[in-house]
Order: sequence, then C-alpha cells, then structure tokens
Amino acid sequence: VEENNEDSDDLNDPITLTEVLAAIKAQKTTGKSKDGDLFHPKMLKSLSMSSCKFLVVLFNSSFKSGVWPWSTSNITFIKKSGKKSYLYPGSYRPITISPYIGKILERIIETRIKTHCNLNDIIDDAQEGFLPARNTSRYLFKMLSSLHEAKRRKMTSFLLLID
Repeated sequence: VEENNEDSDDLNDPITLTEVLAAIKAQKTTGKSKDGDLFHPKMLKSLSMSSCKFLVVLFNSSFKSGVWPWSTSNITFIKKSGKKSYLYPGSYRPITISPYIGKILERIIETRIKTHCNLNDIIDDAQEGFLPARNTSRYLFKMLSSLHEAKRRKMTSFLLLID
C-alpha cells in the first residue's frame, strides 16, 4: 500500500509561533481552576509575545526529546448532589486538573493529527467519536438498528466490545 507522504512531514515539523498563538486563543478560561503550578488559563491569554516565543522553544525541545514534563495532574473529588451519604466513593465525582501549558501542546498535536487525517482521507466513514457533528450515541443507534434488523431476519449476531 502506497501512502500519500506529501503532508506526513507536517506532523513532525517544528512547532511554530502561529500554532502556539492559535492554541492559546482556543483555550477556554471560564469555569477553570488553577493547575498544580498555580497557573490559571486566563494567564495564557495575557502572555507577552516573548513568553509565547519561549513556549515555542520549550515545546520544540519537548517534541524533539520525547520528554513530557507536564505528566503530573491533581485530582479533586467533588461531592455529587443529592446523595444520602458521602461516606462512599460513588458519592464523589473526580475532576482532573492537568497543567495548562501541557494542554496547549496537546492541542497543537491534536490539530496536526486531525489535519493530517483529513488531508490524507484516512478517517473511516464509520468513525463516530472525536469528530465534529458525530458522537458515540449515533454509533450506538446504528449498532442497535443493525441488531434489530438481524433479529427481524432471524440472523445470529455477535458483538465484541473493546474499551
């Protein structure tokens, strides 16, 4: 199988200031807490140009070396409302706060992968998760429809679920 390598180098190109600025612009700032480094996402929106250029250097260093320095997250447990007792773990919802600087690099990598997949037409038409205007509920509906149709035809169905 021959691949279209025309755009494949884009995945490994050095990270640019334009990518960093776009990722910062896309970062949501409302309803967020400070991360473990006491960094709030609103601070990203106020970074100077020289700070953004430093992030380019930092991200390229991480990208080139394969070292991810933002691997520590804080987990906070929030009480679920309406529980009779808060003595049980199921009465809490865990919230993970990851470093916001790392999220910027994650967004850049995600954008590159999505662009690469779209340009090279390598996303299967049946893919429902992680795509705009699609979700796993649509896939569940398709699966149930197929199972009902197989039952109507008196066919045997097998289902393998992998998580």
